[in-house]
Amino acid sequence: MTLDATARAPVDQVIPCTPGDAAAFVVDALARTNGAVAHITVPAPVAAPEALLSITGDDASSVLWCPPGDVGFAGAGEAVRFDVAGAREGAARLWRRVVDVSFPGCAGPAPRRFGGLAFAPGAASEPPWSAFGDGRFVLPRWRYAVDGDRAWLTLAGTRNPVAMASDVADILHALARAPRRPVAAPAVRAIEQQSPASWRGQIDAIRAEIAAGRCDKIVAARRCVVELDARADDAGVLARLAERYPACFRYAFRSGDATFVGATPERLIAKRGDAIETQALAGSIDAGSLPDAGDALRASDKDSHEHGFVVRAILDALAPFCRELTSTDAPEICTLRHLLHLRTPITGRMRGPAHVLDLVDALHPTPAVGGVPTASALDWIAAHEPAPRGWYAGPVGWFDAAGDGEFAVALRSGLLVGNRAYVYAGAGIVAESDADAEYAETDLKQRALLGALGVAG
Repeated sequence: MTLDATARAPVDQVIPCTPGDAAAFVVDALARTNGAVAHITVPAPVAAPEALLSITGDDASSVLWCPPGDVGFAGAGEAVRFDVAGAREGAARLWRRVVDVSFPGCAGPAPRRFGGLAFAPGAASEPPWSAFGDGRFVLPRWRYAVDGDRAWLTLAGTRNPVAMASDVADILHALARAPRRPVAAPAVRAIEQQSPASWRGQIDAIRAEIAAGRCDKIVAARRCVVELDARADDAGVLARLAERYPACFRYAFRSGDATFVGATPERLIAKRGDAIETQALAGSIDAGSLPDAGDALRASDKDSHEHGFVVRAILDALAPFCRELTSTDAPEICTLRHLLHLRTPITGRMRGPAHVLDLVDALHPTPAVGGVPTASALDWIAAHEPAPRGWYAGPVGWFDAAGDGEFAVALRSGLLVGNRAYVYAGAGIVAESDADAEYAETDLKQRALLGALGVAG
């Protein structure tokens, strides 16, 4: 592991225990785990979670998961990894081998597996997505967790104790000196967008499917390609997303030389014990279009129609799992930097044991990202959409040994590969949709990541 020099700018910060104390604890803990998969936690200085991605910049596998108002995580390297086909079964075997040990008085978050899934099987099988595949879940070798004024560094694995102890000390030193501000974004050389004419043709084809009775709704996605004069710094992009979208789920998944990154407003599912939380998020309006944009959104028949599809689909998908399931009578307004959305919170109680991945399988893709009926909409998307979605609009998140976890829908996102950024956005198309209005909506949605890249406001 090579430490990045940008992580060494001095700041006024105190490490709760010395790096030497932490290193000694690691050596002792590894000796006591007796060859199991050690999961060893020590106190750490507080920095932005994405600082770990800069510090361990040579790791080809990294993750970040930062939900609004909750513990933020970053991970680097892979202690254990399972591709999607064996995620549940492999994780069950793994949890039985994990020994969780914490520095005295420093009980950090329990072990978690972080990962995600492609929008649909095969959607990430070609460049620029081929390093990601259909999905994967990772127990990070290094995990940094931040909760307000507390932070923890965790290492997992069975490597040489002396080497791991030395790396712990190095990372703690680097976190204490992590820069408070991201480096400047690279300059933009060119932007390639799908043309409005091409988009109109795509929307006309969808409306023809709807008029023929084969679908009620299809979500159309488009992609723009940004050429930069240097490689995009994923940690810097995440820091700018944090400043601009504090109420969103920030996430990143690095695989090889590519990083999938974004800030989404949409939770797919959260499960803790027998309690679940989700939401329907569909229907949008430009936040600055009208003085009373929220009222206009509520009054829109088109948006109410689109939103209703999503509410009904989520309730139907979760009903077999739940003894209680409740949604609000009317949607609320979700306010973001450029857009307002209709949002209906949904809560429930499980009727029996189930893994959070069972709920993900039941819910994804909701009509907010796929369509109605689901199978027909997905067939149309696979056959006609001009660019593969990869992990865009797929589920991303984590799960633990109890089968609890949280997943979000990977919206407001893009893929950073070398000097290029592939930025995605979509819009739900129903019979009443207007192609030009939907193009303008996707422009606003793309601004989330484009702004973090230094392209748009």
